[in-house]
Amino acid sequence: MAIALSGGRDSAALLHACAAWRDAGARVQLVALHIHHGLHADADVWECACRRMAQAVGVTFHARRVNVAVDAGRGVEEAAREARYAALEALCTETGASILLTAHHQDDQAETVLLQLMRGAG
Repeated sequence: MAIALSGGRDSAALLHACAAWRDAGARVQLVALHIHHGLHADADVWECACRRMAQAVGVTFHARRVNVAVDAGRGVEEAAREARYAALEALCTETGASILLTAHHQDDQAETVLLQLMRGAG
């Protein structure tokens, strides 16, 4: 079972909840997957923080750096999301994880709705 670990509060909470579930007796093998987009000055710091979080709860950690190519008509966020999910899929295959868990907090959902409305989605 893979956990997409960005380093935010939502994915950190998911990591800790899954580790607690494992520690309570669930027979699961956990792996934390971090995608380094290189879009923020603190991206290296976030990767190190994620590595430490995973190590602290005894979860194997893998990171992948991606190049975010912004094409005409596509914003940085969309390009980053596509690169992230492609890298997560590849890492799941490489690690043998058949399930990928992602975490989103309530503000993420509101942002997604607003973006869809701005794009004219119904």
